Amino acid sequence: MSMRRRKPSVVCELNVMDSGDNGKVVEVIAVGPMRHRIFSLGLVEGTAVVVKGRNPLRKSISVFVRNRNLELYEELAKNILVRLEQ
Repeated sequence: MSMRRRKPSVVCELNVMDSGDNGKVVEVIAVGPMRHRIFSLGLVEGTAVVVKGRNPLRKSISVFVRNRNLELYEELAKNILVRLEQ
């Protein structure tokens, strides 16, 4: 039986992920109305997220969550911590 080392998991903010990266939401660090907005979009702990692209002019990030595409402003996305999957 061979022992394989697991790569250490990386946790980062959703707004710093690159196109094609995927992971799972670990924590939502926003408070108040912004936190409720994030939860209403379906971005709760354990939700799988795939980054589709960025729009630098609108300062937004396009993600695929729960079988739908969302476009989140970077201000909102920086309040979501994601564990990258390798």
